[in-house]
Amino acid sequence: MLANGLDSLVLQFPHAEDKPHRWRREAVAALAREAAPTRVNAVAPASGEADEGSMAATVAFLHTNGGVTGQLLLAGTLGGG
Repeated sequence: MLANGLDSLVLQFPHAEDKPHRWRREAVAALAREAAPTRVNAVAPASGEADEGSMAATVAFLHTNGGVTGQLLLAGTLGGG
């Protein structure tokens, strides 16, 4: 099994434009289906510079919300401001 013994797995990606996010979303969704009942999600910065506080808060949200799986969330502010 992909994530044997884990309740939640959160992948962290670097910032990317829209097109890479599309394949990332598909990959995370496929991993989530494969790893069930383990929840698999991902987070990436919304803008070029990662806001570590936003990234950490998003990871914590994903780990503590049992109904969320197969998602890629963007952390921070779009446009960098």
